[in-house]
Amino acid sequence: MSAGVAAHNQEIESLRAGLPSRDRESVEAYLELVLDRTPLPDDVPRQAEVAYSPLGEQAVVRFELPPVDVVPTIANYTFVGTTGELREKRRSDAEFRRLYQSIVSQIALLYMRDLFEADPDLENVEFGGHVHAINPATGQREYPCLISFAVDRERYQSLNLRDVTRRSVLPIWRSSKAGVTEAGGPGRFWRGIRRSVRGGTASSSAGS
Repeated sequence: MSAGVAAHNQEIESLRAGLPSRDRESVEAYLELVLDRTPLPDDVPRQAEVAYSPLGEQAVVRFELPPVDVVPTIANYTFVGTTGELREKRRSDAEFRRLYQSIVSQIALLYMRDLFEADPDLENVEFGGHVHAINPATGQREYPCLISFAVDRERYQSLNLRDVTRRSVLPIWRSSKAGVTEAGGPGRFWRGIRRSVRGGTASSSAGS
């Protein structure tokens, strides 16, 4: 075993040792480590902050989402035999939005699952997923919240994640009084970002 792996394992054990006492810093560090190890594609940012409160066994999680241009604007290409050219078919706004929402939803579900499974004492979790983006209306970089929801352990345990479909995810959160927004809420902001991506201009970035 390498020194790096040994040190990493020692850190995990140290954090776990602090869980029974529900030490705030230990719980926060442990949960952040859990999120860092959640299996995600390489192009998904691994930036998450956790604030833990022993009162009500609650964790508030703020995490970074991939930029909207993670969804290709081109749906497919068609070869035209008579001219020898490739014609591209762009995704509609509705399809683009649906695919990005699906990505966001799946990331949030993975984080929710991993936190509740990793810490049996955790009872409530609030999530806020943000993305770095340029507001086309102002040209300014912003960090809008794309998805925000709260779930308790009882609600989590009532879900069969294997049978949760993409279409049913957001209604589930709404039924638990979750506030779900896209690009911070204003529809015109989302449409502006969408148009910028469609026009081939990078409208968002995973960097700061």
